Amino acid sequence: MTAKSITMNRAEFEEIKARLIQLDAELKRLLAQPLVYATVVKADTKLLGEDGGENVVITFDGKLLEVHGSPGMTFKPSDNVKVDLETMRILA
Repeated sequence: MTAKSITMNRAEFEEIKARLIQLDAELKRLLAQPLVYATVVKADTKLLGEDGGENVVITFDGKLLEVHGSPGMTFKPSDNVKVDLETMRILA
């Protein structure tokens, strides 16, 4: 079998490169942890993180997780919150 070469001009190369960058970004988005809604189980204003945000315990998918809220946010048990599972932070 003989080797065959493929040639392309600069514009074609740049077009393929741009498409690969788009596909890579889409793949990262699809593989990222989703934002989920969870229920606050325990919220205590004495449980403050280093930045002054409140640490709370939530229930998600049958598990208890401790997550962190932004400074100034307050929570009470039974609140539904949006959580980024990758950073383990409550989003506004």
